[in-house]
Amino acid sequence: MKSPKTLKPGNSGHFPATLLVFGIVGLLAIIIAAQEDKPVRIGMTGAEIHYETGIVLSVSDEKLESSTYENTLIVGTQQLTVRILSGAQRGRTASFTHFLSPSSSIIAEKGQRLVLAVDVLDNGKMGVRVYSLYREPLLYLMAVLFFLALALVGGKKGILSGIGLLYTFFCILLVFLPLVTRGVSPILASLLLVLLVTGGCFILLTGFTRKSLCCLIGTTGGVLLSGLIQAGFSHWVKVSGYQAEEAESLLLISQTNGLKIRELLFAAIIIASLGAVMDTAISIVSAMHELHHHNPFLTSGDLFKSGMNIGKDTIGTMSNTLILAFTGTMLNLMLLLHAASIEYMQLIHMDTIVIEVVQALSGAIGIVLTVPLTAFVTVRLLKPKRKSLHSTPVHSYEIGA
Repeated sequence: MKSPKTLKPGNSGHFPATLLVFGIVGLLAIIIAAQEDKPVRIGMTGAEIHYETGIVLSVSDEKLESSTYENTLIVGTQQLTVRILSGAQRGRTASFTHFLSPSSSIIAEKGQRLVLAVDVLDNGKMGVRVYSLYREPLLYLMAVLFFLALALVGGKKGILSGIGLLYTFFCILLVFLPLVTRGVSPILASLLLVLLVTGGCFILLTGFTRKSLCCLIGTTGGVLLSGLIQAGFSHWVKVSGYQAEEAESLLLISQTNGLKIRELLFAAIIIASLGAVMDTAISIVSAMHELHHHNPFLTSGDLFKSGMNIGKDTIGTMSNTLILAFTGTMLNLMLLLHAASIEYMQLIHMDTIVIEVVQALSGAIGIVLTVPLTAFVTVRLLKPKRKSLHSTPVHSYEIGA
């Protein structure tokens, strides 16, 4: 008598499904890009401002000295003549006074490439200032090194992970941000982003299988729980997007395109917690799939307990990852508050601190709740209820089905 045939995890519909998801996102981006934008970049001459590359032709009348804050920082002024190398004003030259400050201590040299802020009025008058050093090639080099490291260490999986990262960046930059800035609810836009990112990345990495479906449901549920918890606590402590650090600038934008600032906190926690929740979900689902693949007769209860035990080992590090990420974004503010000897009662009631605490803890709670949710969903999809174990052949529990 032949033993039942057991298959390895499959990738049924892997590349067609991936291409379908990528195609949907590309179509969304094209439709969004076809809509007309209202410019809000107003420069010092009253015209729309553009950032272009330029080269320094000459440097004269330098008045430079060391900053009183730090000897290595140079402050003062330089008289620069530059030629614009890109954009509508390409080929034009401009002379202006370049101001060096402790926060922008860029010493210009002849032949150096810079990024210039250029704004031009209808009468042809042009205002130019130094925006930053020209760093684009170095940033691209760093990105290339990152993707090379992924390919060398991770092999095929590393390459797919890199493609998934580019896909996520594409979704945020060309779908989520344009939708929000054109008046679409940040809550709806963030939920769409979750579906696009999790669906695309999991299908890319695991194929169109039960595994990807388990990850998608677990991740979506986890981030939704994070968002709902954050929304509840934000309502109780009376904070919203209007208390955010960039609220005043966003208010200016909202006057032209109907940006819904109040809902931005919900979207922020959804996006901030998405990566950690995805890692938690895929860790649990992958381990449970392996257990089920090697022992398909494992009971639902034992499989669920195994998923919970695996999740318990991940929630500590994932929660720390999220908390430390929020801490890193607030490091300068925390140092400033510490140096100023802010009293505890003042500190704990600062809008910025309250917002960050609510966001960080909501995300961490979402990660914790992702564990039982993902374990439960995985058990239900891998081992659906049946009348009799003997009436169902073993091959019906293939992972890739």
